[in-house]
Amino acid sequence: MEPFIQGNLNTRESHLTTTKGFDPVVPGLLAGCSRLVRLGDPGATSQHQRLREIAASAAGPFLTGFVLWVLRTAKAQRLRRLYFISRDGFILLKVAKELAASIDPNIELRYLYGSRQAWHFPASRGIGLENASWVWAWTTSYSVATVLGRVGLSAETVGLFLENGGISPEMWNEPMSRENEAKLKRVFLNPEFQLVLQREAEEQRDLLVAYLKQEGLLSGIDCAIVDVGWQGNLQDSLGAILEQEGCQPVNGLYGGLTYRGNRQEKGKRQAYLFDMRDDPQWRLPISQPQSCIEAFCAADHGSTLRYRAEGDTIVPVFQAWSREPFRTWGLKVFQTVATEYAAEIARVLLWKNDLNIDPLIAATPLALTWSKPTLEEAECLGSFPFVDEQVGTAAQPLARPLPWEHFTRIAKSQYFKSYRVIWMEGCLRLTPEPRSSLLRLAKHIKNARGRALAWMNRASTLRSTRNTGTAGLAE
Repeated sequence: MEPFIQGNLNTRESHLTTTKGFDPVVPGLLAGCSRLVRLGDPGATSQHQRLREIAASAAGPFLTGFVLWVLRTAKAQRLRRLYFISRDGFILLKVAKELAASIDPNIELRYLYGSRQAWHFPASRGIGLENASWVWAWTTSYSVATVLGRVGLSAETVGLFLENGGISPEMWNEPMSRENEAKLKRVFLNPEFQLVLQREAEEQRDLLVAYLKQEGLLSGIDCAIVDVGWQGNLQDSLGAILEQEGCQPVNGLYGGLTYRGNRQEKGKRQAYLFDMRDDPQWRLPISQPQSCIEAFCAADHGSTLRYRAEGDTIVPVFQAWSREPFRTWGLKVFQTVATEYAAEIARVLLWKNDLNIDPLIAATPLALTWSKPTLEEAECLGSFPFVDEQVGTAAQPLARPLPWEHFTRIAKSQYFKSYRVIWMEGCLRLTPEPRSSLLRLAKHIKNARGRALAWMNRASTLRSTRNTGTAGLAE
């Protein structure tokens, strides 16, 4: 008889049990649930088996810990409804449905279709877009066409404006250069083009308001939105619309919040894993956490572009989307395992209702998988068709082997995010030696320079703010 070694804790589960500084019962309990779920099904393919292991040991603890916190926070605040924002809220809602009966079965759980494009653009009413950060945010597919897509336009429909502004058709889908970005911003300042933007924004706003009313956001019920987070800008756009309609902004519950300067917030917001508004010092052993968490929260439908009337109902209009790459990769397997993990924790809550999953414990396996992946993990997760563009286009693998030419990209980039890599540690794991070690060194040097510049800019801003305040007092 051969020993059943799969019944032993794997590397990630074993590391979790050694976590210090927390309730000693919790790490072992979480690791035990990971092992139980991991062994539940052998998987139809080796890819599915690896996905099962990653979902059970890394995604499961984090997603369950986050949603458990969301439900308890909602109960403490006596909220009656939670809206899980698409697309990141897709798996979060599935997890919440497993846990809700153990926390508060009276909280209504809903899925709300929304996105930066579907909410920011109508909320802006087409005004000031030449300076709107979400319009000009860098992504790996940043181009003239993607910028126009963010404001509900296609390059073809406004081609005359573009060509008159010096942007020829062959430039529309090329990676955005600084020169073309400057030209496009001048197009956005064209009064006739601004009228086009404003008409489109008002049409989309009317449909958005009708959709929000249909979904109960204008009813005055005590509720909150749930999202993985970052700056909370979606909540601000939603809050602006609600205020214009005579309602109070909703609150927001997030996985994490990044620093957003002194911009006014519409609605209270809280975060589970990190909140850099209050604590700017990064304390987690993980880089590029946004891409990591978003990869674990993928949905099986395209991004919401806008809304349309279908009879008496308002429905979302999705970006053209192919589910085949996600089916092939094993997204359904990944999400099923993450949901099974939540179900196991729900059973634990029957006899240990005070179970508290500290965010640092929940994030530990995730951080290790992302920042120090094994070759098998890099191959498995790296093949995921990741979309980092808000209009849902240009899916590409999370990680791939990097060529020698990548040194040039690192050298030319101002910050590490500019060299068109989503999961750097996964790429480096897949890249053969000695190229991998040399690229890692180049990355560290470039990142150190980028962080130094960021801190210098932030210090300069703070000094400028203090000097302005001092001058105001003197007057």
